[in-house]
Amino acid sequence: MNFGYEHLQNTVLEMKQDNKDQQKKLDTAVGDMKQGNMALGSDMKQGNMALGSDMKQHNMVMEKKFDTFVSDVKDLLTGFQIGSLKDQNDVLKAALFRTLPKAEPTGNGTASAGGSDRAANSQAGGAGTPSGADSGAVEGFDKAGSQADSTGAKGGFAMARDSGPLT
Repeated sequence: MNFGYEHLQNTVLEMKQDNKDQQKKLDTAVGDMKQGNMALGSDMKQGNMALGSDMKQHNMVMEKKFDTFVSDVKDLLTGFQIGSLKDQNDVLKAALFRTLPKAEPTGNGTASAGGSDRAANSQAGGAGTPSGADSGAVEGFDKAGSQADSTGAKGGFAMARDSGPLT
C-alpha cells in the first residue's frame, strides 16, 4: 500500500513542479507581452507626436492663408458701411467681380462680357472702335477724352473697378 501512496505523492510533486514551470513560462510570456506593449505604446506615442506636429504645422499654414484671405477681403471692403446681410452679399459679389479677370473688348460693337457702348459713342466709325479720321477721337478714348476701361464700358462701377479700392 505504501507503494501506491508514494507513487501518488511523487505524481503530485511532479504536477506541482510542472505547474511552477508553466507559471514561470506564463510569467515570462506576460513580461514579454508587457515589454512589447510598452515598446508598442512608446512607438505609437512617438508616431502620434509626429503626426500631431505635422497637423499643427498644417493648421498654422492654413490659419495664415485664412488670415491673408480675410485681410484681402477687408481691404476690398474698406470704407463700406455694411448693414444688412443682403448688403454684405452685394458687396462680396462686387469684391469677387473686382478680382475676376477682365474681358477684352471685341472691337465689333457687340456686347462683350462687360458690355460695350463704344459703338454708340463713335460718330461714323462703325465696328465699335472710334478712329481718328472719322470721329475725332483717339483709340481707347471717347470723344470727351476719358479713357475707356478694358471692357469698353465707361463710368459707373466699371471705372471704380479699375481705380483701386472703393471708398
